Amino acid sequence: MIAHAHLLSPFQYFNDIAERSQYAPLWASGIAFPLRLHCGLIDGKMWTDALSEKTWEKQYPFSPYQLWDDSPAKGGCLTL
Repeated sequence: MIAHAHLLSPFQYFNDIAERSQYAPLWASGIAFPLRLHCGLIDGKMWTDALSEKTWEKQYPFSPYQLWDDSPAKGGCLTL
């Protein structure tokens, strides 16, 4: 929910992370929303980011990276 709210307001994200002292270490560590990556995936009509999926599967081998078998725009089915 917090990430979603910050996606709606990137200026507030910057303010929350960069200017509030308790979050300053997070900003300094280089955490950022990969908006450019997501835009590129959408423009290229790609369904998933292979590097992110591989990283996820390494960290969480028993939890699926995607909850859809294919893009919902292409009629993919939700699998929970």
